[in-house]
Amino acid sequence: MASAGADWSDVVAVDSFHIPAAPDSVGDDHNRVMVEQFRKRMGDRAPIWTQIGVSAPGALMMRVEIRATAVVPARQSSG
Repeated sequence: MASAGADWSDVVAVDSFHIPAAPDSVGDDHNRVMVEQFRKRMGDRAPIWTQIGVSAPGALMMRVEIRATAVVPARQSSG
């Protein structure tokens, strides 16, 4: 995000891909950690959040993979 000029205040949506803790639930531990991190990074702002259960993450040993979408306002040039 930083390389694109965005920070957590620009995030409008988060998709999180989880290995489910049970067949019918992503898991309370995952939810708790995600909410804690959202509050730490975004305060009272709440982006759209979609949790998706997957059978395998993008890399070995990962339990959660996260994709954030940010909208960065156009910056006016000073020239």
